[in-house]
Amino acid sequence: GENFKATLGAKLRQDDMLAVWPSAYPDDSILKSFTYAGANAVYSKKMGAGAGLSYDTGNGWSGSLVYVGSEGDDAENGLFTDESADDITSQIAYVAEQFGAALAYTTSDSASGDYESWGVSAYWNPAESGMLPSVSLGVGFEDPETGDDENTWTLGVQWSDVFADGNTLGLGIGTATAWDEDSDGPMAYEAWYQIGVSDNITVTPAVFVVEREDDDDVTGAIVKTTFRF
Repeated sequence: GENFKATLGAKLRQDDMLAVWPSAYPDDSILKSFTYAGANAVYSKKMGAGAGLSYDTGNGWSGSLVYVGSEGDDAENGLFTDESADDITSQIAYVAEQFGAALAYTTSDSASGDYESWGVSAYWNPAESGMLPSVSLGVGFEDPETGDDENTWTLGVQWSDVFADGNTLGLGIGTATAWDEDSDGPMAYEAWYQIGVSDNITVTPAVFVVEREDDDDVTGAIVKTTFRF
């Protein structure tokens, strides 16, 4: 319809059915920690049988309601059962020309444990490339049925057309894993420079650091080549 979008299928992913992805930071950067808009438990990106409904008001506001049973694609598990590992996500978002923001809530009875979670995420894009980067910030709060409350957050910035048109410089910082009152909150960092070799090929050298609670940090460097056809 003109304002509504409905999705139903046997193999769907949560974020594909939401009206808005509340981050300008690329989903294919380096570390997986930075691909959840700062709210890992809310934007779980679960995949399975499910359905989604989104509504766009036409003036920037939108709402979404999404269901995914990550074990529901096995017919024996059914849907909305203890075996289907259900995630239900609702989102209210606002998108303008240069910025967007979303408030989302997810309730889950996945195999890793039942929980409720909230997420607040937002991004801002400059009007044109230059000294100012795009900024994406997100925070997530998780209330598991057992255990302490946990939190996550990420901040990602990226500059367009750095040194040459089509090249992008990006930096990310945030939680490597969820942290609570008993955790020191290990951090993750990444820096990358995406070089547009052609319209279909990019080369991205990058460095990253992932802290661990046992002080055995991981530091690495990679060069990633991406082909698009």
